[in-house]
Amino acid sequence: MSKFQIIIIGVILGLVVLATLVLAGVIPGLPGRQRGQVVDLTMWGIFPREQMAGAVNLLNQNHQGEFRITYIGKDPENYQSQVVNALAAGAGPDIWLITQDMILKDKDKLFQIPFEVFNRRDFMDTFIDQASLFLSQDGFYAVPLVVDPIVLYWNKDLLRSEGLVSPPQNWDEFLNFSQALTKTDKAGNIIQSGAAMGVASNVNYFKDILSLLLFQGGNKIVEEGNRAGEWDVVFGESVTGVTDPTVSALNFYTAFSDPSRVSYSWNRALPSSKKFFTAGKLAMYFGRAGEFKEIEAANPHLNFDVSLVPRLSSSSLYFTFGRLYGLAISKTSTNINAALGAAFAFTGEEELKEIENNTMLLPGRRALLKKQPSDTALAVFYKAAVQSGGWLEPDADSVSNIFADMVESIVTGRKKISTAIRDAKKLLEAEFKSLNH
Repeated sequence: MSKFQIIIIGVILGLVVLATLVLAGVIPGLPGRQRGQVVDLTMWGIFPREQMAGAVNLLNQNHQGEFRITYIGKDPENYQSQVVNALAAGAGPDIWLITQDMILKDKDKLFQIPFEVFNRRDFMDTFIDQASLFLSQDGFYAVPLVVDPIVLYWNKDLLRSEGLVSPPQNWDEFLNFSQALTKTDKAGNIIQSGAAMGVASNVNYFKDILSLLLFQGGNKIVEEGNRAGEWDVVFGESVTGVTDPTVSALNFYTAFSDPSRVSYSWNRALPSSKKFFTAGKLAMYFGRAGEFKEIEAANPHLNFDVSLVPRLSSSSLYFTFGRLYGLAISKTSTNINAALGAAFAFTGEEELKEIENNTMLLPGRRALLKKQPSDTALAVFYKAAVQSGGWLEPDADSVSNIFADMVESIVTGRKKISTAIRDAKKLLEAEFKSLNH
């Protein structure tokens, strides 16, 4: 019997304990199935049905007589509002895929899984470090499923043409590589870019890139406050005697769009960074692991590889930004016990391997990431999954707008870096304050 099977048995025992607590009146009663009854469960997510069908079918086969899941893929563009509206109308899913940037805004709609079901120590030992974003003081809001980390995609032909045989390991090398790989025509127009950074409008995942630069520099953007459920914005703050990581990160990032500097490699007139990379005109692209197959399909002749994102030259520690997906249970579900069992069962090795095969998303379980994949891209992605982290955003769209305005105000000269940071910090604080009222 594997350690994970033992853990699942522990979860089942935890549900028994939970039922006991319900009967004792310690916590509110949970609706669930009658003994021997197969429970029909609905699950919503942003992935197309065909990407999840294998895992769902496998799960249903392995748990015949317990539950039967119907998965419905939703439009990623308005997924969060679809779920919220459906729950308000009493027609929402039992289980839904949730990411860390949805937790704070939607936690009042989620069933908080108590530590009586799965204790904090087991949670931390079972799942990657980033999974702690789902934790609360008394339990957790979602069962960690998969993670999609930011990695560095690089064009092998373009690097080789400059005599560069391997990707950059640190940001100093990255800057030098970008300078060597950026080409302009006689009019000064960029016809080949070394790196897509510097602005917000056409850099895919610019917010994630800025976040990983900040984290690598030592600024976690937000920290848990003194009172439970409250958060302090530390964005823009620095430790005494240490260079302000926020200023350093923004100086570095925006320099790539400044025509007066040797680092100039990108501007708003260019296509999106992903399109320029798949066209073979961008040498280094920061993207998500889950894009690998999409990039392959977009240009089958593109000779590219993947590596970990660069680190600070003064540090040996690697860190990247990850998009963490978890399975949340709707508070209004009439099948909470069955949904809990299904959510944990979904993190089985076979089910996660099916998801990985179809999406290139990586398992959130530590034990599975210890295994070395034979696929060279997956080998990089597994390392990135272990190194991934993130932060709880009050509202994903609002934060994107705040970060975008901050970057653009610096690039256009509307604001000094210090002023742009100060204003962004105030806006972030206002967003968090609105959550607490």
